[in-house]
Amino acid sequence: RDIAKRAGVTHGLVIRHFSSKEMLFLAASQAAEIIAEDFSGDLEGLPDRIARSWVRQMEGSAGSDPLIALIRSAGSDDGSARRMLARLRDQSVLAYRIVMPGPDAEKRADMVGAHLIGMTFSRYVLGDGPIAQMPNDELARFVAHTLRAILFTPLEPAAPEAPGSAERDPAG
Repeated sequence: RDIAKRAGVTHGLVIRHFSSKEMLFLAASQAAEIIAEDFSGDLEGLPDRIARSWVRQMEGSAGSDPLIALIRSAGSDDGSARRMLARLRDQSVLAYRIVMPGPDAEKRADMVGAHLIGMTFSRYVLGDGPIAQMPNDELARFVAHTLRAILFTPLEPAAPEAPGSAERDPAG
């Protein structure tokens, strides 16, 4: 109803074109365009571009960003939230995979999304704590720092476990 009101059309017209909130969300998602903008430039500056783009998108969305919709829908319709997350993941994983070395690139790309979702939850949904209070420039610097580690540092293979170590009691 709010979208219809802002667009100056009837609620029925919105429902006619988008059978559910999920379909409206998917149509409104701008992730592909944002990702293309983030990836235009040098590789070293990618985490800074992603962080600045995320802050700019979140600050300018007035609470209607797809990540906020994803978080809010998870509480009432986890199936819909899963489909939204899959759509966002599909749009981003391919792009990140191009620039991230290593066999764990898809997992690290998913970590980028999870990190941004967590930051969105803390700052823009709950709006509480140090993350919510940071000035935009400082937030972008912190996010870029963590993204740099996720994007450019492949996870080292796990050391093999000693025989029988899985069966030991950690309390001794």
